[in-house]
Amino acid sequence: MSDCDCGLKTCMFCAPRANSGYYGSSDGSPHGGTPDWLLDELREEWGELFDPCPNDPNFDGLEMEWPLDVVCYVNPPYTRGHIQKWAEKCHLEYERGATIILLIPPYTCTAYFHDHILPFAEVRFLRGRLRFKGYSAKAANPSIICIYRGDD
Repeated sequence: MSDCDCGLKTCMFCAPRANSGYYGSSDGSPHGGTPDWLLDELREEWGELFDPCPNDPNFDGLEMEWPLDVVCYVNPPYTRGHIQKWAEKCHLEYERGATIILLIPPYTCTAYFHDHILPFAEVRFLRGRLRFKGYSAKAANPSIICIYRGDD
């Protein structure tokens, strides 16, 4: 991927790289993040990651096309309705050819799981519960990683 210095938050080259994602935190802010150990494992397997869902309320990855030359890592807000929007966007970008890693709780009974994840993505169940950045306790739900392989 080429470097760019335009500074636009909607530019896929200038947007923040994967470092955390949304979750919510104990300090009252609406954002938290992916544990470093998990990001390290994903980078070891997949290389550089692009984060279309960074901890930046001014950046809207739902409104842009995602890059096809780097793996996209998505840890969306877990508040009601957000996971579905991001699952739909992941499916759309996968259809365009993007490779995507989506970290979400395993709500396997939802329509979005059956319509936008299960038929298209490899699903990996994580053992135990994650402790997201900004939280003193582990998450209330387990987590899954959904991998959409754009080269398929």
